[in-house]
Amino acid sequence: LGHDGLIQQIPQVGFRVLEITEVDISLIMDMRFGVEPLIASRIAVQATDEVLWRLDAILHETEYAPAGERFASNDTNFHVAMAEAAGFRSGARTLVTWRNQMRSFRARQPLTESERQAIIVEHRSIFKAVQSQHEDTAAAAMKHHLQETRSRILKIHTREEQP
Repeated sequence: LGHDGLIQQIPQVGFRVLEITEVDISLIMDMRFGVEPLIASRIAVQATDEVLWRLDAILHETEYAPAGERFASNDTNFHVAMAEAAGFRSGARTLVTWRNQMRSFRARQPLTESERQAIIVEHRSIFKAVQSQHEDTAAAAMKHHLQETRSRILKIHTREEQP
């Protein structure tokens, strides 16, 4: 939890839960915009059948996962598998950290079914672009997904603030 930026150890006192703010989420999304389109682009050029099979299997599992933690884990697995396949093995751990912080931020307001379905469609779009070996299209599909993710998170935050 400390490594993921969710708690802070205070020597000789204990631990405290860190609040993830909208500013933190905005910075995380900015970093993801810088990294994940590059990942999608690289995979489109170098993906093996094994990588495509793995991504497709994760997507299939995500499509049939119930809403909640299992869906969120599959969502993370898709992004991490892409990072690993693109050669960003250490960066994959960073993606997990960022995504855990995002999940913490939106924990009080789960995704709606329509938001969950939109994520599935966006992931399929990324996969199809990667599978077709169109690096620009793969990067654009990832950018679109990240823009929609930012929008969903801000909408969730807005819903949370309403009385």
